[in-house]
Amino acid sequence: MPGVVDEVAKARADLEAALATRDPQLIEHTLVSHAWVLYSWHYDLLMQAIAGLPSSVIERQPLMRLVHPMTPILARTSRPFPPFVAADEARQLSTEELDLLALSQLIVARLSGDEEAALKCAKRLESRILQGRDDFRDRRNGPLWYLWLQLGSTRLVAGDTSRALQDLSTAAKLAALTTVPDAERLVRGRTALTLAVRGSFAEAERALAEALQQAPPTQAHVRASLATERAAAALLEVETLAEDLDARLAELEPRVEVF
Repeated sequence: MPGVVDEVAKARADLEAALATRDPQLIEHTLVSHAWVLYSWHYDLLMQAIAGLPSSVIERQPLMRLVHPMTPILARTSRPFPPFVAADEARQLSTEELDLLALSQLIVARLSGDEEAALKCAKRLESRILQGRDDFRDRRNGPLWYLWLQLGSTRLVAGDTSRALQDLSTAAKLAALTTVPDAERLVRGRTALTLAVRGSFAEAERALAEALQQAPPTQAHVRASLATERAAAALLEVETLAEDLDARLAELEPRVEVF
């Protein structure tokens, strides 16, 4: 995969060179040019670059707002925090930038607990994906798998586990083809959680076991992966306890002191 390796190496080299200049405009341009690759392979460097940028730059860039540490906090407060771009600005954005904008709107709506807005964002993002193929999304290290993952996650939160599993099935097929190292782990973990919520515990257990056999999560996805896997495991443990509750209580009874 020399093409992918070259792209990953170039993204890092370009950003390091831009950071050395301390020029906010050049750093911003470099981040936008290599946004998805930096997020997937050089997350720590991406976060370092974003931390040093003025807030005015972060406000106008969807990916920077999406990964900024303050986003989850602001999204959960009463303060409105939708990533917004005016119509005239949107017309000047590339497919990549528009996809990332739609993605950031979806995730922020979900984080804020606005289920209706999140589902509307999901429909808008899905419509963009289904409009036609695009070189940015379709390349092996592109974000198409991640877009379907987020669609499935949004429908899971909304309680539509059937649609969630359909979206996650698409994400899984794409994750198997991508070069992003932890894509399959994240998708399999989210699938396990969806199956557990649905009550398909045997399938959920298999999916969770498959997730844990994958490569460790990268810095970009470590919190999401581990939180998903722990939630799935907790639901499975509750089900196991429910099935043999009497037996477990019987094992405890001889040791229980009555006061």
